[in-house]
Amino acid sequence: MDSYFARAPQVRSLLYILFLSLGICGCTSPPAEEQIKVQVARHILPQAGEEIFSLENFKKLDGRMNEDGSYSVEVSYDLVFRKSLDEVSTQLSAEAVHAPFEAMYKGLDIFAKVMQFGNFKAGDRIHKTEIYHFIRTERNWRLASDFDRP
Repeated sequence: MDSYFARAPQVRSLLYILFLSLGICGCTSPPAEEQIKVQVARHILPQAGEEIFSLENFKKLDGRMNEDGSYSVEVSYDLVFRKSLDEVSTQLSAEAVHAPFEAMYKGLDIFAKVMQFGNFKAGDRIHKTEIYHFIRTERNWRLASDFDRP
């Protein structure tokens, strides 16, 4: 019994060092793939509207911790159009009667999508491979581009 109590401070010290090490490692671990997917989807879908297309076949291809503590990740995914350009235009025209300013903003967004994707049809699929940069915040990992917005 005496030897156990004599070693108790040593055991506590080892446990303290173990928990401290785990805490330090936890701060520098990269974001999980699901966390990356959620952040990328939030970035992509509001820009075009979930009503126009969906995000499918998301994969993390590669990632690395940068010297400044940020994380760069290469991902691939498919954008699948839910509606054709004609369907979106028809819907926008109907909405313009009741909410002209909202329709105008949506129209500008659709115009940007036409410039980017051309005359898309429902079911069209575009495969994308991109690199995103994440930074560690007080709450969690976030896209660096979130902090570029006003």
